[in-house]
Amino acid sequence: MRKENLLQGIDFRMVYEGTSAASTEVTGVTAKMDNRRIIPGDLYVCVRGVRFDSHSVICDVIRRGAALVVIEEDQTETVLKNIRAQENGDAGFAASLSRVTIVSTDNVRKTKALLIANYYGHPERKMKMIALTGSKGKTTTTHMISEILNAAGHKCGSVGSSGAIVDGQMEELPNSTPDSDELFRILDGFVKAGCECAVVECSSAGIMMDRIAGIKFDYALFLNIVEGDHISPIEHKSFEEYLHFKSMLMDVASQPIVCYDSQHLDAFLAEIRGRGIRNTVFFGTGPKPAEFKLLDGEQALFYADNAHETSDRFRPMVHMDVYEEGAKESPAASVDVNFPGLYQVGNAMAAITVTRLMGVSYETIIDTLSRIHVPGRLDMVYQSTRFSVCVDFAHNGYSTRNLLVSLRHFLPKRLVCIFSADGNRALSRRFEMGEASGRLADLSIVTSGHNRYETFENIFLTIAQGLKLTKGNYVVIPNRKKAIRYAIEHVQEGDLIAIIDLGQETYQEIGGKKIPYSDTEFVKKVIAEVIPPETLEMP
Repeated sequence: MRKENLLQGIDFRMVYEGTSAASTEVTGVTAKMDNRRIIPGDLYVCVRGVRFDSHSVICDVIRRGAALVVIEEDQTETVLKNIRAQENGDAGFAASLSRVTIVSTDNVRKTKALLIANYYGHPERKMKMIALTGSKGKTTTTHMISEILNAAGHKCGSVGSSGAIVDGQMEELPNSTPDSDELFRILDGFVKAGCECAVVECSSAGIMMDRIAGIKFDYALFLNIVEGDHISPIEHKSFEEYLHFKSMLMDVASQPIVCYDSQHLDAFLAEIRGRGIRNTVFFGTGPKPAEFKLLDGEQALFYADNAHETSDRFRPMVHMDVYEEGAKESPAASVDVNFPGLYQVGNAMAAITVTRLMGVSYETIIDTLSRIHVPGRLDMVYQSTRFSVCVDFAHNGYSTRNLLVSLRHFLPKRLVCIFSADGNRALSRRFEMGEASGRLADLSIVTSGHNRYETFENIFLTIAQGLKLTKGNYVVIPNRKKAIRYAIEHVQEGDLIAIIDLGQETYQEIGGKKIPYSDTEFVKKVIAEVIPPETLEMP
Protein backbone atom coordinates (compact mmCIF):
# COMPACT_ATOMS: atom_id res chain seq x y z
CA MET A 1 0.00 0.00 0.00
CA ARG A 2 1.27 3.45 -0.89
CA LYS A 3 2.08 5.54 2.16
CA GLU A 4 -0.08 8.44 1.08
CA ASN A 5 -3.09 6.09 0.97
CA LEU A 6 -2.25 4.68 4.37
CA LEU A 7 -1.92 8.17 5.84
CA GLN A 8 -5.18 9.42 4.30
CA GLY A 9 -7.28 11.24 6.91
CA ILE A 10 -4.45 11.11 9.47
CA ASP A 11 -3.23 14.23 11.28
CA PHE A 12 0.57 13.90 11.17
CA ARG A 13 3.84 15.82 10.69
CA MET A 14 6.67 14.58 8.51
CA VAL A 15 9.79 13.96 10.61
CA TYR A 16 12.08 12.15 8.19
CA GLU A 17 11.84 10.78 4.65
CA GLY A 18 14.69 8.70 3.23
CA THR A 19 16.00 9.23 -0.26
CA SER A 20 14.21 6.10 -1.56
CA ALA A 21 11.26 6.29 0.80
CA ALA A 22 8.76 7.71 -1.71
CA SER A 23 8.91 4.51 -3.77
CA THR A 24 8.89 2.16 -0.75
CA GLU A 25 5.40 0.78 -0.11
CA VAL A 26 4.00 -0.56 3.16
CA THR A 27 3.49 -4.29 2.69
CA GLY A 28 2.55 -5.39 6.19
CA VAL A 29 1.84 -4.51 9.81
CA THR A 30 4.32 -5.54 12.49
CA ALA A 31 2.81 -8.38 14.54
CA LYS A 32 1.76 -7.12 17.97
CA MET A 33 3.99 -4.06 17.35
CA ASP A 34 6.93 -6.15 18.58
CA ASN A 35 10.10 -4.64 17.12
CA ARG A 36 11.71 -8.10 17.08
CA ARG A 37 9.03 -9.27 14.61
CA ILE A 38 9.42 -6.55 11.98
CA ILE A 39 9.40 -7.74 8.38
CA PRO A 40 10.90 -5.37 5.78
CA GLY A 41 8.13 -3.13 4.44
CA ASP A 42 6.14 -3.12 7.72
CA LEU A 43 4.25 -0.33 9.39
CA TYR A 44 5.52 0.17 12.94
CA VAL A 45 4.07 2.47 15.62
CA CYS A 46 6.17 3.48 18.63
CA VAL A 47 4.14 3.41 21.85
CA ARG A 48 5.02 4.27 25.44
CA GLY A 49 3.79 1.36 27.56
CA VAL A 50 3.78 0.77 31.31
CA ARG A 51 7.04 -1.19 31.20
CA PHE A 52 8.57 -0.48 27.77
CA ASP A 53 8.85 2.54 25.48
CA SER A 54 9.47 1.41 21.92
CA HIS A 55 10.85 4.85 20.98
CA SER A 56 13.99 3.60 22.73
CA VAL A 57 14.57 1.00 19.97
CA ILE A 58 13.95 3.30 16.99
CA CYS A 59 17.31 2.45 15.39
CA ASP A 60 16.57 -1.28 15.62
CA VAL A 61 13.12 -0.66 14.08
CA ILE A 62 14.74 1.13 11.11
CA ARG A 63 17.53 -1.43 10.73
CA ARG A 64 14.97 -4.27 10.53
CA GLY A 65 13.35 -2.59 7.54
CA ALA A 66 10.20 -0.81 8.72
CA ALA A 67 8.85 1.28 5.83
CA LEU A 68 6.66 3.66 7.84
CA VAL A 69 7.29 4.54 11.49
CA VAL A 70 4.99 6.63 13.67
CA ILE A 71 6.32 8.36 16.79
CA GLU A 72 4.98 10.67 19.48
CA GLU A 73 5.45 14.36 18.65
CA ASP A 74 7.36 15.04 21.86
CA GLN A 75 9.88 12.29 21.01
CA THR A 76 10.90 13.86 17.67
CA GLU A 77 14.11 15.51 18.83
CA THR A 78 15.32 12.42 20.70
CA VAL A 79 14.52 10.11 17.78
CA LEU A 80 16.41 12.30 15.28
CA LYS A 81 19.37 12.55 17.63
CA ASN A 82 19.55 8.75 17.95
CA ILE A 83 19.31 8.31 14.18
CA ARG A 84 22.14 10.78 13.50
CA ALA A 85 24.34 9.06 16.07
CA GLN A 86 23.77 5.68 14.42
CA GLU A 87 24.01 6.49 10.70
CA ASN A 88 27.62 7.65 10.66
CA GLY A 89 29.86 4.81 9.55
CA ASP A 90 27.07 2.18 9.55
CA ALA A 91 26.34 1.28 5.93
CA GLY A 92 23.64 -1.29 6.75
CA PHE A 93 21.74 1.17 8.88
CA ALA A 94 22.12 3.93 6.31
CA ALA A 95 20.62 1.67 3.61
CA SER A 96 17.56 0.95 5.75
CA LEU A 97 17.29 4.63 6.67
CA SER A 98 17.06 5.57 2.99
CA ARG A 99 13.83 3.58 2.65
CA VAL A 100 12.02 4.69 5.81
CA THR A 101 9.45 7.41 6.38
CA ILE A 102 8.98 8.69 9.93
CA VAL A 103 5.96 10.77 10.92
CA SER A 104 4.92 12.17 14.28
CA THR A 105 1.52 12.67 15.90
CA ASP A 106 0.30 13.91 19.25
CA ASN A 107 -1.71 10.69 19.88
CA VAL A 108 0.05 7.60 18.56
CA ARG A 109 -2.55 5.12 19.88
CA LYS A 110 -5.39 6.83 18.06
CA THR A 111 -3.26 7.30 14.96
CA LYS A 112 -2.31 3.64 15.02
CA ALA A 113 -5.98 2.61 14.99
CA LEU A 114 -6.75 4.91 12.04
CA LEU A 115 -3.71 3.69 10.09
CA ILE A 116 -4.58 0.03 10.65
CA ALA A 117 -8.19 0.64 9.61
CA ASN A 118 -6.89 2.18 6.38
CA TYR A 119 -4.50 -0.72 5.84
CA TYR A 120 -7.26 -3.34 6.09
CA GLY A 121 -9.72 -1.32 4.02
CA HIS A 122 -12.05 -0.53 6.92
CA PRO A 123 -13.57 -3.94 7.68
CA GLU A 124 -15.67 -2.31 10.42
CA ARG A 125 -17.69 -0.57 7.69
CA LYS A 126 -18.59 -3.88 6.03
CA MET A 127 -20.49 -5.40 9.00
CA LYS A 128 -23.07 -4.42 11.58
CA MET A 129 -20.90 -3.47 14.56
CA ILE A 130 -22.15 -4.05 18.10
CA ALA A 131 -20.21 -2.91 21.17
CA LEU A 132 -20.84 -3.41 24.84
CA THR A 133 -19.27 -2.20 28.03
CA GLY A 134 -19.90 -2.81 31.71
CA SER A 135 -18.10 -3.86 34.85
CA LYS A 136 -19.77 -7.26 34.78
CA GLY A 137 -21.50 -9.43 32.23
CA LYS A 138 -19.69 -8.31 29.05
CA THR A 139 -18.51 -11.76 28.03
CA THR A 140 -21.77 -13.56 28.79
CA THR A 141 -23.79 -10.91 26.94
CA THR A 142 -21.36 -10.98 23.99
CA HIS A 143 -21.93 -14.72 23.66
CA MET A 144 -25.68 -14.32 23.97
CA ILE A 145 -25.83 -11.71 21.20
CA SER A 146 -23.47 -13.62 18.92
CA GLU A 147 -25.30 -16.93 19.39
CA ILE A 148 -28.71 -15.34 18.79
CA LEU A 149 -27.54 -13.62 15.61
CA ASN A 150 -25.89 -16.79 14.31
CA ALA A 151 -29.07 -18.76 15.02
CA ALA A 152 -31.05 -16.12 13.12
CA GLY A 153 -28.84 -16.61 10.06
CA HIS A 154 -26.79 -13.43 10.51
CA LYS A 155 -23.25 -14.78 10.66
CA CYS A 156 -21.51 -13.11 13.58
CA GLY A 157 -17.99 -13.01 14.98
CA SER A 158 -17.21 -11.95 18.54
CA VAL A 159 -14.22 -10.37 20.28
CA GLY A 160 -13.77 -10.45 24.05
CA SER A 161 -12.44 -12.25 27.09
CA SER A 162 -13.18 -15.62 25.50
CA GLY A 163 -11.04 -14.66 22.50
CA ALA A 164 -11.92 -13.93 18.90
CA ILE A 165 -14.57 -16.41 17.80
CA VAL A 166 -16.01 -17.14 14.37
CA ASP A 167 -17.41 -20.38 12.95
CA GLY A 168 -16.79 -22.05 16.31
CA GLN A 169 -13.04 -21.39 16.06
CA MET A 170 -11.39 -19.37 18.83
CA GLU A 171 -8.20 -17.31 18.77
CA GLU A 172 -6.86 -16.44 22.21
CA LEU A 173 -6.39 -12.76 23.00
CA PRO A 174 -4.25 -11.07 25.69
CA ASN A 175 -6.96 -8.48 26.43
CA SER A 176 -10.74 -8.53 26.21
CA THR A 177 -10.42 -5.50 23.92
CA PRO A 178 -7.28 -6.17 21.87
CA ASP A 179 -4.95 -3.44 20.63
CA SER A 180 -6.14 -1.79 17.43
CA ASP A 181 -3.63 -3.61 15.19
CA GLU A 182 -4.99 -6.95 16.42
CA LEU A 183 -8.62 -5.79 16.45
CA PHE A 184 -8.71 -4.64 12.83
CA ARG A 185 -6.84 -7.77 11.72
CA ILE A 186 -9.54 -9.84 13.44
CA LEU A 187 -12.37 -7.79 11.93
CA ASP A 188 -10.80 -8.21 8.50
CA GLY A 189 -10.79 -11.96 9.12
CA PHE A 190 -14.49 -11.83 10.05
CA VAL A 191 -15.30 -10.08 6.77
CA LYS A 192 -13.32 -12.66 4.79
CA ALA A 193 -15.21 -15.41 6.66
CA GLY A 194 -18.50 -13.93 5.46
CA CYS A 195 -19.66 -12.30 8.71
CA GLU A 196 -22.55 -9.85 8.58
CA CYS A 197 -22.06 -8.76 12.21
CA ALA A 198 -19.37 -8.42 14.86
CA VAL A 199 -19.76 -8.05 18.63
CA VAL A 200 -16.88 -6.40 20.49
CA GLU A 201 -16.35 -6.20 24.26
CA CYS A 202 -15.09 -2.70 25.01
CA SER A 203 -13.31 -2.42 28.34
CA SER A 204 -12.78 1.00 29.86
CA ALA A 205 -9.03 0.51 29.43
CA GLY A 206 -9.56 -0.36 25.77
CA ILE A 207 -11.59 2.81 25.25
CA MET A 208 -9.07 4.93 27.17
CA MET A 209 -6.16 3.59 25.12
CA ASP A 210 -7.92 4.22 21.78
CA ARG A 211 -8.06 0.55 20.82
CA ILE A 212 -11.45 1.11 19.15
CA ALA A 213 -10.61 4.53 17.67
CA GLY A 214 -12.11 5.09 14.24
CA ILE A 215 -14.96 2.58 14.64
CA LYS A 216 -18.53 3.82 14.39
CA PHE A 217 -20.70 1.19 16.06
CA ASP A 218 -24.25 0.59 14.94
CA TYR A 219 -25.26 -0.36 18.50
CA ALA A 220 -23.47 0.21 21.82
CA LEU A 221 -24.70 -1.30 25.10
CA PHE A 222 -24.00 -0.07 28.61
CA LEU A 223 -24.69 -2.87 31.11
CA ASN A 224 -23.53 -1.60 34.51
CA ILE A 225 -20.68 -0.11 36.47
CA VAL A 226 -19.39 -1.22 39.87
CA GLU A 227 -17.56 1.11 42.21
CA GLY A 228 -14.13 0.02 43.44
CA ASP A 229 -13.15 -2.15 40.47
CA HIS A 230 -10.38 -1.26 37.99
CA ILE A 231 -9.06 1.58 40.15
CA SER A 232 -5.28 1.25 40.47
CA PRO A 233 -2.07 3.01 39.40
CA ILE A 234 -2.05 1.16 36.05
CA GLU A 235 -5.80 1.17 35.37
CA HIS A 236 -7.95 4.21 36.30
CA LYS A 237 -7.01 6.94 38.76
CA SER A 238 -10.55 7.28 40.13
CA PHE A 239 -14.09 5.97 39.79
CA GLU A 240 -15.02 9.18 37.98
CA GLU A 241 -12.38 8.50 35.32
CA TYR A 242 -13.54 4.87 35.06
CA LEU A 243 -17.15 5.95 34.50
CA HIS A 244 -16.10 8.65 32.03
CA PHE A 245 -14.35 6.20 29.71
CA LYS A 246 -17.25 3.74 29.93
CA SER A 247 -19.58 6.53 28.86
CA MET A 248 -17.41 7.50 25.87
CA LEU A 249 -18.50 4.34 24.07
CA MET A 250 -21.92 5.95 23.57
CA ASP A 251 -20.26 8.79 21.63
CA VAL A 252 -19.26 6.43 18.81
CA ALA A 253 -22.59 4.61 18.42
CA SER A 254 -25.46 5.26 16.07
CA GLN A 255 -27.78 3.67 18.64
CA PRO A 256 -26.80 3.90 22.34
CA ILE A 257 -28.55 1.32 24.55
CA VAL A 258 -28.55 1.67 28.35
CA CYS A 259 -29.93 -0.38 31.25
CA TYR A 260 -32.09 2.06 33.23
CA ASP A 261 -31.68 0.24 36.54
CA SER A 262 -27.87 0.20 36.52
CA GLN A 263 -25.98 1.45 39.55
CA HIS A 264 -24.70 5.02 39.12
CA LEU A 265 -27.15 5.59 36.26
CA ASP A 266 -27.54 9.27 37.11
CA ALA A 267 -23.80 9.88 36.84
CA PHE A 268 -23.63 7.93 33.58
CA LEU A 269 -26.55 9.82 32.06
CA ALA A 270 -25.06 13.13 33.18
CA GLU A 271 -21.99 12.24 31.12
CA ILE A 272 -23.75 11.25 27.90
CA ARG A 273 -26.61 13.77 28.08
CA GLY A 274 -24.08 16.46 28.88
CA ARG A 275 -22.39 15.65 25.57
CA GLY A 276 -25.69 15.99 23.72
CA ILE A 277 -26.64 12.32 23.23
CA ARG A 278 -30.44 12.24 23.02
CA ASN A 279 -31.40 9.10 21.07
CA THR A 280 -30.73 6.51 23.79
CA VAL A 281 -32.84 3.35 23.97
CA PHE A 282 -33.36 2.00 27.50
CA PHE A 283 -34.14 -1.48 28.79
CA GLY A 284 -34.62 -2.79 32.30
CA THR A 285 -34.55 -5.83 34.53
CA GLY A 286 -37.94 -4.68 35.85
CA PRO A 287 -40.63 -2.15 34.96
CA LYS A 288 -39.40 1.40 34.49
CA PRO A 289 -39.52 3.32 37.79
CA ALA A 290 -41.99 6.22 37.80
CA GLU A 291 -39.23 8.61 38.85
CA PHE A 292 -37.10 7.77 35.79
CA LYS A 293 -37.80 10.49 33.25
CA LEU A 294 -37.03 10.26 29.56
CA LEU A 295 -35.84 13.25 27.57
CA ASP A 296 -37.14 14.05 24.10
CA GLY A 297 -35.73 11.51 21.66
CA GLU A 298 -35.11 8.83 24.31
CA GLN A 299 -37.15 5.60 24.48
CA ALA A 300 -37.65 2.83 27.05
CA LEU A 301 -38.53 -0.22 24.92
CA PHE A 302 -38.08 -3.51 26.78
CA TYR A 303 -38.17 -4.78 30.34
CA ALA A 304 -38.33 -8.04 32.29
CA ASP A 305 -40.88 -9.02 34.91
CA ASN A 306 -41.70 -12.12 36.91
CA ALA A 307 -38.00 -13.06 36.98
CA HIS A 308 -37.27 -16.06 39.17
CA GLU A 309 -34.93 -19.01 39.40
CA THR A 310 -35.98 -22.52 38.55
CA SER A 311 -33.71 -25.49 39.01
CA ASP A 312 -33.01 -29.09 39.47
CA ARG A 313 -29.62 -30.38 40.58
CA PHE A 314 -28.09 -30.35 37.12
CA ARG A 315 -29.83 -27.49 35.34
CA PRO A 316 -30.74 -24.36 37.31
CA MET A 317 -32.12 -21.63 35.07
CA VAL A 318 -33.61 -18.16 35.22
CA HIS A 319 -37.14 -17.55 33.95
CA MET A 320 -38.46 -14.14 32.99
CA ASP A 321 -41.28 -12.59 31.03
CA VAL A 322 -40.25 -9.96 28.48
CA TYR A 323 -42.50 -6.95 27.97
CA GLU A 324 -42.43 -4.24 25.36
CA GLU A 325 -43.27 -0.74 26.55
CA GLY A 326 -46.76 0.26 25.50
CA ALA A 327 -48.01 -3.35 25.48
CA LYS A 328 -48.08 -4.19 29.18
CA GLU A 329 -51.21 -6.37 29.18
CA SER A 330 -49.30 -9.54 28.30
CA PRO A 331 -45.64 -10.41 27.82
CA ALA A 332 -44.15 -10.43 24.36
CA ALA A 333 -42.23 -13.57 25.28
CA SER A 334 -41.43 -15.93 28.17
CA VAL A 335 -37.73 -16.75 28.28
CA ASP A 336 -35.66 -19.34 30.15
CA VAL A 337 -31.94 -18.60 30.36
CA ASN A 338 -29.58 -21.54 30.75
CA PHE A 339 -27.78 -19.99 33.75
CA PRO A 340 -28.64 -19.63 37.42
CA GLY A 341 -28.56 -16.26 39.16
CA LEU A 342 -30.96 -13.36 38.84
CA TYR A 343 -28.07 -11.14 37.77
CA GLN A 344 -28.32 -12.96 34.41
CA VAL A 345 -31.59 -11.12 33.76
CA GLY A 346 -29.67 -7.92 32.92
CA ASN A 347 -27.35 -9.78 30.53
CA ALA A 348 -30.26 -11.50 28.79
CA MET A 349 -32.30 -8.30 28.51
CA ALA A 350 -29.34 -6.51 26.94
CA ALA A 351 -29.02 -9.28 24.35
CA ILE A 352 -32.77 -9.34 23.74
CA THR A 353 -32.92 -5.56 23.28
CA VAL A 354 -30.18 -5.30 20.65
CA THR A 355 -31.26 -8.40 18.72
CA ARG A 356 -34.91 -7.32 18.69
CA LEU A 357 -33.81 -3.92 17.37
CA MET A 358 -32.01 -5.86 14.64
CA GLY A 359 -35.20 -7.70 13.75
CA VAL A 360 -34.56 -11.14 15.27
CA SER A 361 -37.69 -13.12 16.19
CA TYR A 362 -38.56 -13.99 19.77
CA GLU A 363 -38.72 -17.63 18.71
CA THR A 364 -35.01 -17.60 17.84
CA ILE A 365 -34.12 -15.68 20.99
CA ILE A 366 -36.06 -18.06 23.26
CA ASP A 367 -34.53 -21.17 21.71
CA THR A 368 -30.97 -19.80 21.85
CA LEU A 369 -31.04 -18.56 25.44
CA SER A 370 -32.55 -21.81 26.68
CA ARG A 371 -29.42 -23.71 25.64
CA ILE A 372 -26.69 -21.02 25.81
CA HIS A 373 -23.27 -22.04 27.15
CA VAL A 374 -20.32 -19.72 27.75
CA PRO A 375 -16.89 -21.31 28.31
CA GLY A 376 -15.42 -20.26 31.62
CA ARG A 377 -18.63 -18.62 32.85
CA LEU A 378 -20.40 -20.81 35.38
CA ASP A 379 -18.99 -23.73 33.44
CA MET A 380 -19.90 -27.06 35.06
CA VAL A 381 -16.86 -28.98 33.87
CA TYR A 382 -17.73 -32.06 35.94
CA GLN A 383 -21.02 -33.23 37.41
CA SER A 384 -21.94 -36.47 39.11
CA THR A 385 -24.23 -37.67 41.87
CA ARG A 386 -21.21 -37.55 44.20
CA PHE A 387 -19.79 -34.07 43.53
CA SER A 388 -19.49 -31.33 40.91
CA VAL A 389 -16.82 -28.85 39.76
CA CYS A 390 -17.47 -25.41 38.29
CA VAL A 391 -14.97 -23.07 36.61
CA ASP A 392 -15.75 -19.36 36.45
CA PHE A 393 -14.03 -16.07 35.63
CA ALA A 394 -15.29 -14.23 38.77
CA HIS A 395 -12.35 -12.02 39.75
CA ASN A 396 -13.69 -9.41 42.17
CA GLY A 397 -16.03 -9.24 45.13
CA TYR A 398 -19.16 -8.42 43.12
CA SER A 399 -18.85 -11.34 40.71
CA THR A 400 -17.68 -13.73 43.45
CA ARG A 401 -20.76 -12.95 45.54
CA ASN A 402 -23.10 -13.38 42.57
CA LEU A 403 -21.50 -16.64 41.53
CA LEU A 404 -21.51 -18.26 44.97
CA VAL A 405 -25.13 -17.25 45.61
CA SER A 406 -26.07 -18.74 42.22
CA LEU A 407 -24.24 -22.00 42.92
CA ARG A 408 -26.43 -22.58 45.95
CA HIS A 409 -29.20 -23.36 43.47
CA PHE A 410 -27.35 -26.56 42.60
CA LEU A 411 -28.19 -27.59 46.19
CA PRO A 412 -24.69 -28.63 47.30
CA LYS A 413 -24.19 -30.06 50.77
CA ARG A 414 -20.92 -28.13 50.88
CA LEU A 415 -19.71 -25.28 48.66
CA VAL A 416 -15.92 -25.12 48.29
CA CYS A 417 -14.38 -22.03 46.66
CA ILE A 418 -10.83 -22.12 45.27
CA PHE A 419 -9.76 -18.59 44.43
CA SER A 420 -6.96 -16.09 44.05
CA ALA A 421 -6.80 -12.36 43.41
CA ASP A 422 -4.88 -10.56 40.69
CA GLY A 423 -1.49 -9.06 41.36
CA ASN A 424 -0.84 -5.46 40.28
CA ARG A 425 -4.54 -4.68 40.34
CA ALA A 426 -6.89 -2.88 42.74
CA LEU A 427 -6.36 -3.95 46.36
CA SER A 428 -10.11 -3.77 46.95
CA ARG A 429 -10.57 -6.86 44.78
CA ARG A 430 -8.51 -8.95 47.17
CA PHE A 431 -10.29 -7.85 50.31
CA GLU A 432 -13.76 -8.17 48.75
CA MET A 433 -13.10 -11.61 47.26
CA GLY A 434 -11.81 -12.83 50.62
CA GLU A 435 -14.88 -11.50 52.39
CA ALA A 436 -17.30 -12.87 49.77
CA SER A 437 -15.82 -16.36 49.82
CA GLY A 438 -15.53 -16.37 53.61
CA ARG A 439 -19.21 -15.52 54.02
CA LEU A 440 -20.72 -17.62 51.24
CA ALA A 441 -18.52 -20.73 50.88
CA ASP A 442 -18.33 -23.53 53.41
CA LEU A 443 -14.61 -23.80 52.73
CA SER A 444 -12.30 -21.33 51.00
CA ILE A 445 -9.00 -22.47 49.49
CA VAL A 446 -6.75 -19.49 48.74
CA THR A 447 -4.19 -20.04 45.99
CA SER A 448 -2.27 -18.27 43.23
CA GLY A 449 -3.73 -16.88 40.01
CA HIS A 450 -2.28 -14.07 37.92
CA ASN A 451 0.28 -12.90 40.47
CA ARG A 452 1.99 -10.89 37.72
CA TYR A 453 4.88 -9.04 39.41
CA GLU A 454 3.72 -9.52 43.00
CA THR A 455 4.40 -12.34 45.40
CA PHE A 456 1.57 -14.58 46.55
CA GLU A 457 2.40 -13.65 50.14
CA ASN A 458 1.82 -9.97 49.45
CA ILE A 459 -1.48 -10.62 47.67
CA PHE A 460 -2.69 -12.91 50.45
CA LEU A 461 -2.17 -10.24 53.13
CA THR A 462 -5.20 -8.30 51.86
CA ILE A 463 -7.26 -11.40 51.05
CA ALA A 464 -6.76 -12.53 54.65
CA GLN A 465 -8.19 -9.26 55.98
CA GLY A 466 -11.44 -9.96 54.16
CA LEU A 467 -11.53 -13.62 55.19
CA LYS A 468 -10.95 -12.84 58.85
CA LEU A 469 -13.97 -10.55 58.98
CA THR A 470 -16.19 -13.55 58.26
CA LYS A 471 -14.78 -16.28 60.49
CA GLY A 472 -15.25 -18.61 57.52
CA ASN A 473 -13.16 -21.78 57.21
CA TYR A 474 -10.19 -21.49 54.88
CA VAL A 475 -6.88 -23.09 53.98
CA VAL A 476 -3.96 -21.60 52.05
CA ILE A 477 -2.27 -23.58 49.26
CA PRO A 478 -0.17 -21.21 47.10
CA ASN A 479 0.35 -23.68 44.23
CA ARG A 480 -2.83 -23.68 42.13
CA LYS A 481 -2.50 -27.25 40.90
CA LYS A 482 -1.95 -28.50 44.43
CA ALA A 483 -4.97 -26.53 45.65
CA ILE A 484 -7.25 -28.10 43.04
CA ARG A 485 -5.86 -31.56 43.64
CA TYR A 486 -6.35 -31.12 47.40
CA ALA A 487 -10.03 -30.21 46.93
CA ILE A 488 -10.73 -33.18 44.67
CA GLU A 489 -8.76 -35.70 46.74
CA HIS A 490 -10.57 -34.55 49.92
CA VAL A 491 -13.98 -34.21 48.31
CA GLN A 492 -17.06 -35.00 50.41
CA GLU A 493 -20.36 -36.39 49.22
CA GLY A 494 -22.46 -33.57 47.77
CA ASP A 495 -19.59 -31.06 47.34
CA LEU A 496 -19.66 -28.41 44.67
CA ILE A 497 -16.14 -27.09 44.04
CA ALA A 498 -15.97 -23.63 42.45
CA ILE A 499 -12.61 -22.72 40.90
CA ILE A 500 -12.68 -19.04 40.07
CA ASP A 501 -10.76 -16.05 38.66
CA LEU A 502 -9.00 -17.59 35.64
CA GLY A 503 -12.10 -18.92 33.87
CA GLN A 504 -11.40 -20.08 30.33
CA GLU A 505 -7.89 -18.60 30.22
CA THR A 506 -5.14 -20.92 29.06
CA TYR A 507 -2.26 -19.46 31.01
CA GLN A 508 -1.28 -18.30 34.48
CA GLU A 509 0.88 -15.17 34.76
CA ILE A 510 3.56 -15.35 37.44
CA GLY A 511 6.64 -13.16 37.63
CA GLY A 512 5.60 -11.45 34.40
CA LYS A 513 5.68 -14.77 32.49
CA LYS A 514 2.61 -16.46 30.99
CA ILE A 515 2.76 -20.14 31.85
CA PRO A 516 0.48 -22.47 29.82
CA TYR A 517 -2.30 -23.69 32.11
CA SER A 518 -6.06 -24.37 32.08
CA ASP A 519 -8.29 -24.88 35.13
CA THR A 520 -10.72 -26.94 33.05
CA GLU A 521 -8.11 -29.26 31.59
CA PHE A 522 -6.34 -29.71 34.92
CA VAL A 523 -9.62 -30.58 36.67
CA LYS A 524 -10.34 -33.25 34.07
CA LYS A 525 -6.82 -34.64 34.45
CA VAL A 526 -7.05 -34.89 38.24
CA ILE A 527 -10.54 -36.40 38.19
CA ALA A 528 -9.41 -39.05 35.69
CA GLU A 529 -6.54 -39.90 38.07
CA VAL A 530 -8.51 -39.78 41.33
CA ILE A 531 -11.96 -41.14 40.48
CA PRO A 532 -12.14 -44.90 39.71
CA PRO A 533 -12.98 -45.43 36.00
CA GLU A 534 -16.10 -47.45 36.76
CA THR A 535 -17.63 -44.53 38.69
CA LEU A 536 -16.37 -41.72 36.46
CA GLU A 537 -19.18 -39.51 35.22
CA MET A 538 -18.37 -36.61 32.93
CA PRO A 539 -20.87 -34.18 31.38
